[in-house]
Amino acid sequence: MTAVTPAQPPAAKRVLVVEDELMIRMHLDGEPVLPVADALVARGMPFVFATGYGERGVPGAYRDRPMLKKPFQMEGLKQMLQSALEGEKN
Repeated sequence: MTAVTPAQPPAAKRVLVVEDELMIRMHLDGEPVLPVADALVARGMPFVFATGYGERGVPGAYRDRPMLKKPFQMEGLKQMLQSALEGEKN
């Protein structure tokens, strides 16, 4: 009799979406998100900026990161997340 082993699920991948929504910023007590982005870069973790302000909504040092322009559709979000994960491999 041959033992059947279950297939291993692929390793989990994580990407943080850094959002500039006013209500979220209010819960952050007006603090900027730049220190969060700095910490993510230092740890080599992928992230995507979601903004309704275009490039001016993203700090200059991070304009090379994937940017999801609002309003967006789920397909656009999916593409940005894939882009961030692919950038992690390079």
